[in-house]
Amino acid sequence: EHPLSAREAVRGLLQIGGADERIRIEAVPTVQLTHESVQELAVMLSELRDNALRHGALREDSGRVVISGREAEGLLSLRWE
Repeated sequence: EHPLSAREAVRGLLQIGGADERIRIEAVPTVQLTHESVQELAVMLSELRDNALRHGALREDSGRVVISGREAEGLLSLRWE
């Protein structure tokens, strides 16, 4: 088991959840995540995706979401727009 970068984790987790071309991943850092962090990220992305599909931008066929992020001082910050 090797550590995943934040970018790899976001891309992989969204593919597992059936993400489509309406979700774009931009500038997510390659900072390495622990196994626990990947699990927490999985829960967060699942909730965000499900809410967007039911109530938000992805409810409509024309809706779009962009995920971006940055790393500063050892903290990963992700933005879901």
